[in-house]
Amino acid sequence: MTNETAGIGEMNFFKDRAIYVSFMIAFFSQAIMFSTVLYLPYFVQGVIGSSATTSGAVITPMMLGLLRSSNITGRLVSRVGKAKILLAAAFLIMGVGALLLSTMGVKTSYASAILFMVILGFGVGMSMPITNVNAQNAAPREQIGSVTSTVMFFRNIGSTIGSAVYGVIMTNSLSDGFSGLMMPQLPQEIQEMLKNTQVITNPQTVATIRSQVSELYLSYFDDAYMQAKTVLANSIHDVFLFCVVIAAIGFICALFLREAPTTRSLKMSKGETVKTVAIMDELPNR
Repeated sequence: MTNETAGIGEMNFFKDRAIYVSFMIAFFSQAIMFSTVLYLPYFVQGVIGSSATTSGAVITPMMLGLLRSSNITGRLVSRVGKAKILLAAAFLIMGVGALLLSTMGVKTSYASAILFMVILGFGVGMSMPITNVNAQNAAPREQIGSVTSTVMFFRNIGSTIGSAVYGVIMTNSLSDGFSGLMMPQLPQEIQEMLKNTQVITNPQTVATIRSQVSELYLSYFDDAYMQAKTVLANSIHDVFLFCVVIAAIGFICALFLREAPTTRSLKMSKGETVKTVAIMDELPNR
């Protein structure tokens, strides 16, 4: 066998619906998760007004929920299967979480943001072990390593492409929002500062600028600052609303998943199960 033929043979698992759909699901779930990692701290710091330390720690509850749901789902799918149903439920939960995150505004509390984030993280955690296990069980024994690494590759691609798309959405939404801000009573220099996301996401910087504004214009400044935070909140809203669309696509993909067999029982003539082994061959037509 030539090297070229061997290389083609090593990649033939892309023809298996149990495997390539698992790759697609890994891509979409990671893209959804990355939106929260990128923009929820941004929201907490820029809109709610928390410190950088607090905004950085806001992701921790999501990760804990993700790990817990991943552990539970991994055990569940290994015992009863039902990968398709569990994945559909995972994307449904992700969609609900993303939709709740998209409703956040300037009056959203820190506790509400954490709750919405945990819901989304729980759905992402459900999808992770299923994509790995289903793809591995569908792969020939000699290709398990390649399939596992390809699942991770699609996760990385999902986060990379997702972050790029979110950046475009965020930039366009911010540009449109800031262009419509009305604050003629304030000096042009302060207007430009309030249109800078690096400024409005730093409460200390905003407080310093406010302390230099004349008392006659403080009410105008506070109103303009609230408008700027609203623009930021609306831009993040657009990102999470896009994630709802991704979750819907992931849900549809889950419905097309072929569930790879996980175990089979070898029975004695009396009907007593004596051994359970993983099925790595004799798979249905792919």
